Amino acid sequence: MRDFASRIFTIMLSVALILAHENVLAAPSKRTISCARKNIQFKHNEVVLNTRGSASPKVYFIKNISKYGIWLNRYQSDRSKSAGASAGWSSFLKPGNWSALLLSEKNFTMGCSIVGPGKITYLKCKKVIQVCESSLHAEPDAGSYWAVENKKWDDFLKEVLKKFKKRSAT
Repeated sequence: MRDFASRIFTIMLSVALILAHENVLAAPSKRTISCARKNIQFKHNEVVLNTRGSASPKVYFIKNISKYGIWLNRYQSDRSKSAGASAGWSSFLKPGNWSALLLSEKNFTMGCSIVGPGKITYLKCKKVIQVCESSLHAEPDAGSYWAVENKKWDDFLKEVLKKFKKRSAT
């Protein structure tokens, strides 16, 4: 059932990218982008991205599918170094909004949480976000960073397309 849901999500996102935003995506060359659930693993409460560790940077799309605003926090893969998030990697994502994360490093691990007055509630990422690896790419030495944060779909797509180009081969 999970594979079927994953395929449906990939198909729906691809169709949305092609049809709903044809004016943004269609250049004279009919440029389109796709997004697939690959190199992603949900583990315990966390999500691990770029699990295969490619030589070229990958652009991941992340959508908040919950009814709450959530924080995405990067965790060190070696828990002995740090029990918490890394500075500069926390990002807030409103319900229904999208973010894009450019990754060069392998096994990038994030947790999902809600922060309230004096309280942090840790969530199962697979229940509150959808993640896919896009067909976009950046320069080989681009590093890892939040490329676009917390945007509604139309604004998200415009910003993403300004920053990245379609991968010629994956």
